[in-house]
Amino acid sequence: MGSRVSYTLVGLFVVVLAVGLVAAALWFSGGLQDAASLQYYSVYTTESVAGVNTGARVTYKGVHVGRVADIAIDRRNPKRIQLVLAIEQSTPVSAATVATLQLHGLTGATSVELSGYDPSAPPPATPVGEPYPVIQSGKSLLTQVDKAITQGIGTLNQIAEQVNALLSEHNRQALTDILSNLARLTGTLASNSENIDQILAHVQEITQNTAQITARLPKSLEKLDRLSQKLSQTAESLTALGHSGQTALNQMLRTTLPKLDALFAEIRQTASHIDRLVQEIERDPAVLLRGTNRRAAGPGEE
Repeated sequence: MGSRVSYTLVGLFVVVLAVGLVAAALWFSGGLQDAASLQYYSVYTTESVAGVNTGARVTYKGVHVGRVADIAIDRRNPKRIQLVLAIEQSTPVSAATVATLQLHGLTGATSVELSGYDPSAPPPATPVGEPYPVIQSGKSLLTQVDKAITQGIGTLNQIAEQVNALLSEHNRQALTDILSNLARLTGTLASNSENIDQILAHVQEITQNTAQITARLPKSLEKLDRLSQKLSQTAESLTALGHSGQTALNQMLRTTLPKLDALFAEIRQTASHIDRLVQEIERDPAVLLRGTNRRAAGPGEE
């Protein structure tokens, strides 16, 4: 009889414990929460929801504010997954709020994180045909990392292709020729090091002479300036002399030329008389004896 009673108590304890565990699980998952204190929202995402289960945590900046009430494929767009979130009404949610998937640790458990509340923004809108307001979805960290890795792999592939193109047979031969030319140039420079030293010494001497000439330039420029001033003064004097000569020439032309014209006229007249006298002498040489005025012929004279 005593053994029978002990088994009954043990069985009753096990049943009560199981019921308590179930009730506790339902409580922590939100199953026993007051439905009137919850607000339901829909979130549509094109990402994989692996690790997200019904009852998964919904947090606002790390604070537990609700749970995932349902997960389903969007019947209107099979590329999207619909998550129904049951969130406490006191949770700050606006049209600027974004829901992202968050992976926790190595267990693979995933929760939904809410962020981006704007008090000046209106509440999330309820599109036509939707049972609940819709919260925007954001790219999860895993998606961003995967995208970055994909882009990085693409970049590495491009770099590899460029390296392969750079290391083509033609470019390798060109690099070989360049290295060979550099080696010959180095050898030539080494064999002509003494000449190069002499050239550098001459260059240094030329530089010093140039510096000296440059130092003397101000004085030379000053002398050239004085010479230029003297030349300018000389030019002014020559100009004045030219003006004076022009004045004297004009005066000579006004006074002397008329006298010269008269003299030349008398010379021409005298030459004309001499010319007639010579012609008369040629016709009658006796003119030299009797003169040019003939006397009247006497009796018996012709």
